[in-house]
Amino acid sequence: MTHLYPFNTTIYDATRLDLSHSALTSISRTFFRSFPDVTSLDLSHNSITDLSHVWEALAALNNTLTHITINNNDMHHLEPLNDSLHNVKMVNMSYCNITSVSYRFFTSFPGLKILDLSHNEIH
Repeated sequence: MTHLYPFNTTIYDATRLDLSHSALTSISRTFFRSFPDVTSLDLSHNSITDLSHVWEALAALNNTLTHITINNNDMHHLEPLNDSLHNVKMVNMSYCNITSVSYRFFTSFPGLKILDLSHNEIH
């Protein structure tokens, strides 16, 4: 699997979605509309290099998502989201080969309490 497309149905009451170790490279902008109640998302250990589509897809979870785990992917620069994810409290982006972070990236998560950027080479 390299790309996730939306389902033809909506899966309510699923609060944790684990897509780790799925060889993902991208996600459809509408994929998460199928999971409107997700609070915890795990995208770790994939092959995601461009977060722009991931951030756009996560806009569907703006009211529910509180935890994002996206460690062990291959991102190099973190840009801000177009829209904020207001309820996100924890983001784990460790081991992602990140070398730079836009200062505006942090404004994308106004409720952030825990940010793990460990084991990157940020300059």
